[in-house]
Amino acid sequence: AYAAGRALLARAAAHPGITIRHSTTAWGVFGTRTTPDGFAATAGTPVPDGLRVAVHGPEGVEVLLPRALLLTAGAYDLPVPMPGWTLPGFFTVGGLQAFLKGHRTLAGRRVVLAGAHPLLLIAAAQLVRAGADVAEVAFAQGLPR
Repeated sequence: AYAAGRALLARAAAHPGITIRHSTTAWGVFGTRTTPDGFAATAGTPVPDGLRVAVHGPEGVEVLLPRALLLTAGAYDLPVPMPGWTLPGFFTVGGLQAFLKGHRTLAGRRVVLAGAHPLLLIAAAQLVRAGADVAEVAFAQGLPR
């Protein structure tokens, strides 16, 4: 999956009509984004000439004039407090993944994953491939209807 993502990113980066800005925060979008009939535009709709995007990145503050705009806002964990959750060795699944992918280091040799998001299953597979012993995946599901 990551190899396919890297290939897709390389294609996008090589495209003359695409600009990718890493380490950049879009802090304001100004102007209108409507279709000719006055309804809100959907993804893929050309952006009117009046749209401006204010960003802050490695080059400082800039105002961009895009023809189209794709914002990737990222994601964040929503940890559920439980006994011991503030002690060393307790990670959110996103933190655990960042530790593994960013530092190529296991947060521990024996791991228990608990939560309700399918990301747990992806993280479990990544941890096993990296050599961890995933003792349990406690995957909470909604109640049957």
